Amino acid sequence: MEGLEGDDDFPFILAEASVQYRSEAMIGQPLEIEITTTEVRTKAWVWSYVIRDARDGRVVAEGKTVQVAYDYAAHRTIPIPPDVAARLPSL
Repeated sequence: MEGLEGDDDFPFILAEASVQYRSEAMIGQPLEIEITTTEVRTKAWVWSYVIRDARDGRVVAEGKTVQVAYDYAAHRTIPIPPDVAARLPSL
């Protein structure tokens, strides 16, 4: 994610993903994807997505993912560093 560039020491895992299809989209159709940070917790944050037809704004799909800060060496979740947590809402 562009807003987390330079944070090589900030590992995370994808803990949950969901998508709801609202209307059809075909290969080659121009789409726009909007990503918003909708919640920041102590160890996790939620990104919500809206995919629209770029031609008319029709919603094609909506979804969300939950990312969790993770220490791969210790095999456990960790708190989100304060500097990263402060930047997440603006991503």
